[in-house]
Amino acid sequence: ILVLAIVYTYRRHRHKVMNYEQQISQAEDQNAQIYRQYQNVLANALQSSDTLTDDDREFLEQLGGVIYLLTEKGVTDVDTIASHMHINTVTLRRRLSQMLDVTPKKYILQTRMEKAKYLLQQYSDITIAEVAERCGYAQVPNFTRAFKNFYGIMPSEVKNEKMKE
Repeated sequence: ILVLAIVYTYRRHRHKVMNYEQQISQAEDQNAQIYRQYQNVLANALQSSDTLTDDDREFLEQLGGVIYLLTEKGVTDVDTIASHMHINTVTLRRRLSQMLDVTPKKYILQTRMEKAKYLLQQYSDITIAEVAERCGYAQVPNFTRAFKNFYGIMPSEVKNEKMKE
């Protein structure tokens, strides 16, 4: 009886592990798809700007990708983002100031808010808490406040608008 119980428990555990692995794989695939779609949106937006050089566009695409990926991990500070770009903070500040007349902190916030709005508009099954987490906010009220300050509307209004369509 003990051997049967052990075999049963092992099989049940193995089945759960396989289910978790499958769910993780699906989540990673969905995240990769969202990232590719977001990169396309970002690239299209940058292509429409007449004042940027090709080098500037490439830099901003790379920066947008770094910000996207790091905010998924909750990292939003300028120093870490600059180091992932393989430049120092002063260089990041100077390039953003020259190209867009914006500070790195403001650009990171703008990128996070654009990502949030994109996720809310494109994915009806995503919760506001998930969007907040994916944009680097540990607390939903902080995300909601930042979103409202940036866009003048609540994230739930964007989500509800999408659901009405």
